[in-house]
Amino acid sequence: MKKKFTLLCVSFSLVTAAFAQTGTISGKVINSVSYEPLPFATVFINHTTIGTAADGNGDFVLKNIPFGQHELAVMFVGHNTFQMKVNVKDTVARSLTIKLNSKPLQEIQVSSNQDKKWRKQYERFEKLFLGNSAYADRCKILNPWVLDFGKSDDGFFVATANDVLEIENHSLGYKLFYMLEKFSYGSTQYQIGGTVRFEELKASDTTTIHSWIANRQQVYTGSERHLFKSIIEGMVREEGFNLYRDETGSKDVIRLAKFEWNFGDDFMAYAPGNLVFEEMGPNKFKLPLPRRLEVHFLKKKQLNTLYK
Repeated sequence: MKKKFTLLCVSFSLVTAAFAQTGTISGKVINSVSYEPLPFATVFINHTTIGTAADGNGDFVLKNIPFGQHELAVMFVGHNTFQMKVNVKDTVARSLTIKLNSKPLQEIQVSSNQDKKWRKQYERFEKLFLGNSAYADRCKILNPWVLDFGKSDDGFFVATANDVLEIENHSLGYKLFYMLEKFSYGSTQYQIGGTVRFEELKASDTTTIHSWIANRQQVYTGSERHLFKSIIEGMVREEGFNLYRDETGSKDVIRLAKFEWNFGDDFMAYAPGNLVFEEMGPNKFKLPLPRRLEVHFLKKKQLNTLYK
């Protein structure tokens, strides 16, 4: 399967923790029909370790949220996940009433043949969802029974979950609570989407802690977030990135065997100074990028290469 992506215009938040100002969001979680409180609902900032649980009355207080735009997510068993954009721009607590919609109950049928088929489908899902890196080998889905599998109208392998996936990542020292909203895989593309809350695992020794810290840095190095942070700080080359603009207009990426042979009117170096930054709010930036931006990271080795 060929993998291809095009970067058009990326908008994202970037917060430096040491200098970030923080705010608070408080509120109440209720059922959208009965208006009854939903006790102990999970409230968090998506893709972070910032989270809390509502009390017995559905009331919550979410503290230490860095200034900027974030995605607030709320999860409660038997209800659809709630998501909304929130802009934290001052220290005054913001109060919200969160209304969750109930999920319709699904009938579950179990047979020996279905069980064998499910196990094969789960093994496939696990490889696609967790990946095949050395880090993925130490990831484990704790409640796989919440998953169901099938095929879409266009023949894609699809997965759904009737509850939050609980995943332990012993390579990076996190427990993840992932509400799977979209998973489809086919010959031309695959999609994974959902909300996720992180909790740090507890380590019994300092060796494990140091290993987690080193692994987290290794995963961050060369990542998209590393690239965007380098662009914002004007440190693209210093951080090990080279950027190139591809104007060939070809549907597929076509390259000559030696990298230098590709330079011309349709393929050229893209200087970081050409990137335009437009501040959209506290710690938020907009980056207009070329139709196709080729990124080379020089501080890591990769077995599969495009060029000699």
